[in-house]
Amino acid sequence: MSKSPLAFLGAFRLFLAVSVVICHFWVSIAPDAGRHAVIAFFCISGFLITKIARENYAGRPVAFIKNRFLRIYPLYFFAIAFGAMTIALLPDVAFALNALFEKPQWPMGFVQQILLVGIDKAPTRLSPPAWSLSIEIVFYALIGLVTYRSRLLTWVLFVASIVIFTVADITFYNSIIGSAFAFFLGSLACFYKDKIQLSSMVFYAALALFILNAFAMPFLIPRNIAVALSAAITAVLLLSGKNITQQNFDFLGKLSYPLFLLHWAVGVYVSLFLKMDSFAFFITALCLTLSLSTALVIMLEPLERIRSKIRAFNSRPT
Repeated sequence: MSKSPLAFLGAFRLFLAVSVVICHFWVSIAPDAGRHAVIAFFCISGFLITKIARENYAGRPVAFIKNRFLRIYPLYFFAIAFGAMTIALLPDVAFALNALFEKPQWPMGFVQQILLVGIDKAPTRLSPPAWSLSIEIVFYALIGLVTYRSRLLTWVLFVASIVIFTVADITFYNSIIGSAFAFFLGSLACFYKDKIQLSSMVFYAALALFILNAFAMPFLIPRNIAVALSAAITAVLLLSGKNITQQNFDFLGKLSYPLFLLHWAVGVYVSLFLKMDSFAFFITALCLTLSLSTALVIMLEPLERIRSKIRAFNSRPT
């Protein structure tokens, strides 16, 4: 069996989603791991959007938009429906667990939540982690429809975003401008993926450094530096992870998205029986959310087949 390029990504993305859950539900063990996971997700998104735009959707913007919609919104709609039900049943418990986990106060707030527009700044969310999706959508459009065509433009935007991130001393969290460098870094990694050859030893060293940085170094170095370092390490993983394994971890990768979106709502029910910030709370919420995520991924498999047809139609060979 031939090796699949970047086959490791499925397992790595699930690891990132689990890191977010640890950060939220067993915070004393890994208080900052979630930030590192999100910045890694952003870098991976920049890489993958550039890759598919160049290889599958060049000159096909409508197909690109359709595919992204089917990737993001069906699961998201389930997540906010589940979140709304949870808030309706247990409003005080939901608020106690996460102060953002409330229903919008105005009708336009619901529209904003449904469309995923600007909820990175919203005071309440039906799915608390969805702020990152509203940022991702901006860069899906910018990279997938515009900058994937030009390595030079990507370099210019990457350098500009690094300067702003450094000089303005802004956090990437809940910030389109603060997150931009990670997306453009991932995009640049895609542009150079066939030109830079790194060994498997580099991959394993980078993976170990990422784990160390996410789980230990936030205690030792400034947060913004640690987060930027995780983005850089992720780019190295993307460049060195080609053909690192022939094992197909695609299904694990599919679990990462619903796990990321649904864990707060599941945590509300777990908090009725267990105390937060404990291994018992974390592992129970993780197992329940993974079970729900598995069911959803299987249920939505027909949509994946539609996405595959859209992606494959008139695509260029890789």
